[in-house]
Parts: sequence; C-alpha cells; structure tokens
Amino acid sequence: LETQEVTSNTRVEAGQIIGTVGNSGNARTTVPHLHFGIYSRGPIDPLYFIKETDAEPDKISGDTSFLNELVQLNTTSSIRSSTNISSEPVVNLEKNSMVKVKGLAGNFYRVLLPDNTTGYIPEHQVELIRDSEMKEIIPEDFTLSDIPD
Repeated sequence: LETQEVTSNTRVEAGQIIGTVGNSGNARTTVPHLHFGIYSRGPIDPLYFIKETDAEPDKISGDTSFLNELVQLNTTSSIRSSTNISSEPVVNLEKNSMVKVKGLAGNFYRVLLPDNTTGYIPEHQVELIRDSEMKEIIPEDFTLSDIPD
C-alpha cells in the first residue's frame, strides 16, 4: 500500500478509492501490487467483505500458529486445487514431505511446495517439524529460504 486514503473504521462505498498500490518496502524490485487481508484472532477470508453473498464463510479450524511455518505431511496426501475434497489433485505427496503453510480456508491449509506449486490440504494431514526431527528429514544443504514466501 503506497498511500491510505481512509482511516480505520471509515465506512466506504463501492468504487471509492481507499488507497493506492506501490512497490515500497521489500517490494522495491517488483511491479506495483497490493496484499489485502482481514484479521481478527487470525486470518479471515476477505471475499465476504468485498462481494455480496448470502453464504456464510467457513469457520477456520486449522491452527493459525502453522502460518508461514514449514510442516510435514503425516500421511500420503493429495494437494488439491481447492478446498473441495473432491477437487482435482494438483500433486500427490508421500508421508513426511515438506510444505510451507501460507493460509487457512475452513479446515484446509493453503500450502506452498518447493517448486512454487500451491494447493490445499486438510489441516489434520500436517504437523509441525520439531527441531529434533529436522536433521533426519531435511537434507544438509536445504534451508528455509529454499521455499519462497
């Protein structure tokens, strides 16, 4: 966000300019863009705030402390293209595969794979990697920077 045109708790109308995009901070080398999110005791899907709908958003049941953490799969799993369990698998991964949690949607984590593929996995199929397990699972030359933000 380059500029803020409204203040906190200001009611806005559709089409009203609320800010301008930019490429400041650690985004100086990228094209202008904006990250938009709503948080209240964890992330909330902003779609329901910007699109009129009768649907209630799914309650988030995953552990928000997993956000931006490297996790491992506790079972062989399919990373799916959406939070619909019958959606097409993007990729199938073996037990103990590592992914980075980037978001929550209902009872699914949105995850990032080392090859930059993203998808969704049920929250009960992942667990945090404990420090004592790191040496056994992660190759010596692997660093967290190998998985981009």
